[in-house]
Amino acid sequence: MRKKISPFGFGLAALLAVMGLAVASATFAQELPAPGTTIDKSNYKKYAHLFPEEWGQAFENGFDGLLPPFKMKVSETKKYPMPKVFLDYSAKNKGKYSIDAKGNITPAYNREGLPFPELQPGDKDFVTKLMWNYDSRYWSDEALDKGGGGSYEKRRGEDVRWNSATSFWLFFKNRMVLSPKPDLPNPQGLYKVLLFHYTKPESIKNTMTLSYRYVDQNKPDDTYLYLPSLRRVIRAEAGQRSTPVLGSTQALDDFVVFDGRIPDFTYTLVKEQKALAVADSKMTLKIAQSHKKDEIPVDTEAYEVREVYVIDIKPKDPKYPQSRKRIYVDKETLWPYYGIAWDRAGKLWKVWLQDTKSYSMPGGQQFVYLNGLIGVDLQFGMSTLYVPENVTNSSNFTYNDVTPQALLKRAR
Repeated sequence: MRKKISPFGFGLAALLAVMGLAVASATFAQELPAPGTTIDKSNYKKYAHLFPEEWGQAFENGFDGLLPPFKMKVSETKKYPMPKVFLDYSAKNKGKYSIDAKGNITPAYNREGLPFPELQPGDKDFVTKLMWNYDSRYWSDEALDKGGGGSYEKRRGEDVRWNSATSFWLFFKNRMVLSPKPDLPNPQGLYKVLLFHYTKPESIKNTMTLSYRYVDQNKPDDTYLYLPSLRRVIRAEAGQRSTPVLGSTQALDDFVVFDGRIPDFTYTLVKEQKALAVADSKMTLKIAQSHKKDEIPVDTEAYEVREVYVIDIKPKDPKYPQSRKRIYVDKETLWPYYGIAWDRAGKLWKVWLQDTKSYSMPGGQQFVYLNGLIGVDLQFGMSTLYVPENVTNSSNFTYNDVTPQALLKRAR
C-alpha cells in the first residue's frame, strides 16, 4: 500500500532541501584560497569575506591612486604563539583581576604580564578584558628603528615623498630578555615610551615626539614635542594623541592601528572571522626602496589566513575626532592587522593595514612585532607607509634616553 505523505511532511522535506542548497551556497561563499593563490582585481570578490568591506577599493583602484592596485599572494598559515616565558610570567595573574564599571582593572594592575590569562569567550566582560590583554601583550623589551626607516607619503595628484626617521619603543614592564627584568626602574612610574625623531627632509629635521604611558591606568598619557625652530621642548595638549604626526596619516593613538588608552574607550565584539594578513613579513626597507618611485610600496607576499576578532572601539570623549574605529585582531598574537575609522559625523575616514614580523628570543622562542603600517586618509586624499629597519632587544636603553632633556641632547 502506498504511504500517504502529509502536506506538513512534504513542506518539511522541501524546506530541508532548500536549506541544504543554502548551506552549500554559504560554504562556497566562504571558500579559502590555497597557498600560492594571487588575489587581485580579477578575483578579490570571491574572497571578500577575508578582509574588511572597505578594503575592496584597494583592489579596484588603490583608493583612487593613493596606493598601487592591491595584490595578495597567499602563503601557508603558520603558528605564532606568544613566548612561553611571557605566558608563564602572566600565569600568576589568573583570577586576580576583574573589570569595574569604568572599564578599569581592579584591584590596581601593576602592568606585569597579561592581566587576564586563559580568558574565555563566555566571560561577561570578555571584550574589555581582551583589550587589556591586547594592551599588555609582549611587544619586546625594546625595539629600535636604527635610522634608515621612515615613512612614504603620497597626496592625491602629487609625487611620493620620503620622510626619514629613527624611533624606538622602550618598555619598563614585561621585560623578558634584557636586564634589569622584568621591570626597569624609573622615577615616573612608566609602562612604555615611544620616541620618534625625524632626520629628513631638512624642513622637519630634528622634530621629535616623545610619548609616555604610565603604569597607573588612571593617569593620562603625556606627550612632549621638540621643535627645532624654537630649540625647545614643549608639553603637548592631551588631544595631540589624536592629531596626525608629521608626514603621516597616523596619530599617536593610530600607531600599530590602535594604541589608545584602554579606559578612554568602550569596546564591542562585532564577530569572529578569518582574515588574510601578513603575520611574518619579508618586506624590508631595501625591498620597499626597489619599488616604483611614483608609488607607495605595499607588501604583496606571505598573506596567511588568520583567525581574528573584529572589535568596534568608541571614544568616551565626545570631542574625539573618530566616532568609531574597527580593528581586526589576531587571536593568537593579539596584534591588529586592519583598521577602519569613521569621523564624528559617521562618514568613512581612514583605513589601515599592518604587517607583523617574527623575531627571535634567547632559547629559540619567537615573538611578533610590527613591520609596516599603511594608512589611507580617504577624505584628505593622502596615503602613508611606515616601514622601519627594526632591531629588537639589543640597545640597552634606559630612562635617561627618554626624558625631555634627552630630546635636547639628540637635537645637538
